[in-house]
Amino acid sequence: MGAVGHAARKVTDHLSAEGLSLMNKGFCNKKTSVEIARDIEAATGERVNPRTISRRALEWRAAMDRIQAQKEQMQALVAAMEEGDLTASGVIKALALQALINDPDAFGKQNPLKVQSQNLRAEELIIKREALKLKAREISVNEERLRMLQEREKKAAAIAAELGDKATKGATITAEDLGKIRDIYGLSVLNVSEQGEKA
Repeated sequence: MGAVGHAARKVTDHLSAEGLSLMNKGFCNKKTSVEIARDIEAATGERVNPRTISRRALEWRAAMDRIQAQKEQMQALVAAMEEGDLTASGVIKALALQALINDPDAFGKQNPLKVQSQNLRAEELIIKREALKLKAREISVNEERLRMLQEREKKAAAIAAELGDKATKGATITAEDLGKIRDIYGLSVLNVSEQGEKA
Protein backbone atom coordinates (compact mmCIF):
# COMPACT_ATOMS: atom_id res chain seq x y z
CA MET A 1 0.00 0.00 0.00
CA GLY A 2 2.95 2.34 0.69
CA ALA A 3 4.08 1.83 -2.92
CA VAL A 4 0.61 2.72 -4.21
CA GLY A 5 0.59 5.95 -2.21
CA HIS A 6 4.11 6.71 -3.41
CA ALA A 7 3.09 6.11 -7.05
CA ALA A 8 0.07 8.41 -6.62
CA ARG A 9 2.34 11.12 -5.24
CA LYS A 10 4.77 10.77 -8.11
CA VAL A 11 2.12 11.15 -10.81
CA THR A 12 0.29 14.08 -9.21
CA ASP A 13 3.49 15.85 -8.18
CA HIS A 14 4.17 16.44 -11.88
CA LEU A 15 0.97 18.47 -12.19
CA SER A 16 1.25 22.20 -12.71
CA ALA A 17 0.56 24.53 -9.76
CA GLU A 18 -2.90 25.18 -11.22
CA GLY A 19 -3.57 21.44 -11.55
CA LEU A 20 -2.53 20.80 -7.94
CA SER A 21 -4.66 23.72 -6.80
CA LEU A 22 -7.69 22.36 -8.67
CA MET A 23 -7.12 18.91 -7.16
CA ASN A 24 -6.93 20.29 -3.60
CA LYS A 25 -9.99 22.50 -4.16
CA GLY A 26 -11.82 19.45 -5.44
CA PHE A 27 -10.91 17.55 -2.27
CA CYS A 28 -12.16 20.45 -0.15
CA ASN A 29 -15.41 20.66 -2.12
CA LYS A 30 -15.89 16.87 -1.87
CA LYS A 31 -15.90 16.35 -5.63
CA THR A 32 -15.48 12.87 -7.04
CA SER A 33 -12.14 11.87 -8.51
CA VAL A 34 -13.72 11.77 -11.99
CA GLU A 35 -14.95 15.37 -11.60
CA ILE A 36 -11.53 16.51 -10.37
CA ALA A 37 -9.78 14.77 -13.29
CA ARG A 38 -12.17 16.51 -15.75
CA ASP A 39 -11.62 19.92 -14.08
CA ILE A 40 -7.83 19.53 -14.30
CA GLU A 41 -7.93 18.44 -17.94
CA ALA A 42 -10.36 21.24 -18.89
CA ALA A 43 -8.28 23.95 -17.18
CA THR A 44 -4.72 22.80 -17.88
CA GLY A 45 -4.89 20.07 -20.52
CA GLU A 46 -3.16 17.68 -18.06
CA ARG A 47 -4.54 14.14 -17.82
CA VAL A 48 -4.67 12.30 -14.50
CA ASN A 49 -6.24 8.89 -13.89
CA PRO A 50 -9.22 9.20 -11.48
CA ARG A 51 -7.87 6.21 -9.50
CA THR A 52 -4.64 8.13 -8.90
CA ILE A 53 -6.67 11.11 -7.66
CA SER A 54 -8.67 8.76 -5.39
CA ARG A 55 -5.48 7.49 -3.77
CA ARG A 56 -4.23 11.06 -3.35
CA ALA A 57 -7.62 12.03 -1.83
CA LEU A 58 -7.21 9.32 0.83
CA GLU A 59 -3.78 10.72 1.74
CA TRP A 60 -5.17 14.28 1.77
CA ARG A 61 -8.06 13.31 4.08
CA ALA A 62 -5.69 11.51 6.46
CA ALA A 63 -3.48 14.63 6.56
CA MET A 64 -6.54 16.86 7.19
CA ASP A 65 -7.65 14.55 10.02
CA ARG A 66 -4.20 14.84 11.63
CA ILE A 67 -4.28 18.64 11.30
CA GLN A 68 -7.77 18.76 12.81
CA ALA A 69 -6.71 16.55 15.72
CA GLN A 70 -3.68 18.77 16.38
CA LYS A 71 -5.88 21.88 16.19
CA GLU A 72 -8.28 20.40 18.74
CA GLN A 73 -5.38 19.49 21.04
CA MET A 74 -4.03 23.03 20.83
CA GLN A 75 -7.48 24.44 21.57
CA ALA A 76 -7.71 22.15 24.60
CA LEU A 77 -4.27 23.30 25.81
CA VAL A 78 -5.24 26.96 25.39
CA ALA A 79 -8.55 26.38 27.20
CA ALA A 80 -6.74 24.64 30.06
CA MET A 81 -4.30 27.57 30.33
CA GLU A 82 -7.15 30.09 30.36
CA GLU A 83 -8.94 28.14 33.10
CA GLY A 84 -5.74 28.02 35.11
CA ASP A 85 -5.49 24.22 34.96
CA LEU A 86 -2.27 24.34 32.95
CA THR A 87 0.83 26.50 33.12
CA ALA A 88 3.24 27.59 30.40
CA SER A 89 5.70 24.91 31.49
CA GLY A 90 2.88 22.36 31.33
CA VAL A 91 2.13 23.43 27.77
CA ILE A 92 5.81 23.03 26.82
CA LYS A 93 5.83 19.51 28.24
CA ALA A 94 2.52 18.65 26.54
CA LEU A 95 3.80 19.87 23.17
CA ALA A 96 7.03 17.91 23.58
CA LEU A 97 5.05 14.78 24.42
CA GLN A 98 2.76 15.34 21.44
CA ALA A 99 5.76 15.74 19.13
CA LEU A 100 7.16 12.47 20.47
CA ILE A 101 3.82 10.69 19.91
CA ASN A 102 3.56 12.09 16.36
CA ASP A 103 7.11 11.01 15.46
CA PRO A 104 8.64 8.51 17.94
CA ASP A 105 11.79 8.18 15.81
CA ALA A 106 12.42 11.92 16.05
CA PHE A 107 13.47 11.57 19.69
CA GLY A 108 16.47 9.51 18.64
CA LYS A 109 17.40 12.16 16.06
CA GLN A 110 17.29 15.06 18.53
CA ASN A 111 20.25 16.47 20.34
CA PRO A 112 19.95 15.18 23.96
CA LEU A 113 21.49 18.40 25.29
CA LYS A 114 18.82 20.46 23.54
CA VAL A 115 16.04 18.24 24.92
CA GLN A 116 17.52 18.54 28.42
CA SER A 117 17.84 22.31 27.99
CA GLN A 118 14.15 22.61 27.04
CA ASN A 119 13.18 20.48 30.03
CA LEU A 120 15.30 22.65 32.33
CA ARG A 121 13.62 25.78 30.97
CA ALA A 122 10.22 24.27 31.71
CA GLU A 123 11.33 23.43 35.25
CA GLU A 124 12.69 26.97 35.69
CA LEU A 125 9.27 28.33 34.77
CA ILE A 126 7.66 26.09 37.40
CA ILE A 127 10.14 27.25 40.05
CA LYS A 128 9.69 30.92 39.14
CA ARG A 129 5.91 30.57 39.28
CA GLU A 130 6.10 28.98 42.73
CA ALA A 131 8.52 31.70 43.90
CA LEU A 132 6.06 34.35 42.74
CA LYS A 133 3.27 32.65 44.69
CA LEU A 134 5.44 32.59 47.81
CA LYS A 135 6.36 36.25 47.35
CA ALA A 136 2.69 37.16 46.97
CA ARG A 137 1.86 35.30 50.20
CA GLU A 138 4.75 37.01 51.99
CA ILE A 139 3.50 40.41 50.83
CA SER A 140 -0.02 39.56 51.97
CA VAL A 141 1.23 38.54 55.44
CA ASN A 142 3.34 41.70 55.72
CA GLU A 143 0.38 43.86 54.69
CA GLU A 144 -1.76 42.19 57.37
CA ARG A 145 0.94 42.76 59.99
CA LEU A 146 1.19 46.41 58.97
CA ARG A 147 -2.58 46.81 59.20
CA MET A 148 -2.59 45.28 62.69
CA LEU A 149 0.28 47.55 63.82
CA GLN A 150 -1.51 50.60 62.46
CA GLU A 151 -4.69 49.63 64.33
CA ARG A 152 -2.69 49.12 67.53
CA GLU A 153 -1.06 52.53 67.11
CA LYS A 154 -4.44 54.20 66.64
CA LYS A 155 -5.81 52.55 69.78
CA ALA A 156 -2.67 53.45 71.76
CA ALA A 157 -2.87 57.07 70.56
CA ALA A 158 -6.56 57.26 71.55
CA ILE A 159 -5.89 55.83 75.03
CA ALA A 160 -2.82 58.06 75.46
CA ALA A 161 -4.95 61.11 74.61
CA GLU A 162 -7.65 59.95 77.03
CA LEU A 163 -5.12 59.37 79.85
CA GLY A 164 -3.44 62.71 79.06
CA ASP A 165 -6.80 64.46 79.49
CA LYS A 166 -7.29 62.67 82.82
CA ALA A 167 -3.81 63.65 84.02
CA THR A 168 -4.27 67.33 83.10
CA LYS A 169 -7.57 67.38 84.98
CA GLY A 170 -5.91 65.82 88.02
CA ALA A 171 -7.86 62.53 87.81
CA THR A 172 -6.20 59.27 88.77
CA ILE A 173 -5.47 56.42 86.37
CA THR A 174 -7.73 53.49 87.21
CA ALA A 175 -7.23 49.75 86.91
CA GLU A 176 -9.63 49.88 83.95
CA ASP A 177 -7.29 52.35 82.20
CA LEU A 178 -4.34 50.01 82.79
CA GLY A 179 -6.44 47.11 81.44
CA LYS A 180 -7.04 49.06 78.20
CA ILE A 181 -3.29 49.61 77.80
CA ARG A 182 -2.60 45.92 78.42
CA ASP A 183 -5.29 44.93 75.88
CA ILE A 184 -3.62 47.01 73.18
CA TYR A 185 -0.28 45.24 73.62
CA GLY A 186 -1.74 41.81 74.34
CA LEU A 187 -0.66 41.89 78.00
CA SER A 188 -4.09 41.26 79.53
CA VAL A 189 -3.77 37.49 79.00
CA LEU A 190 -0.35 37.52 80.64
CA ASN A 191 -1.77 39.48 83.58
CA VAL A 192 -4.61 36.95 84.10
CA SER A 193 -2.16 34.00 84.06
CA GLU A 194 0.10 35.79 86.56
CA GLN A 195 -2.85 36.33 88.89
CA GLY A 196 -3.77 32.63 88.57
CA GLU A 197 -0.21 31.66 89.58
CA LYS A 198 -0.32 33.97 92.62
CA ALA A 199 -3.60 32.45 93.77
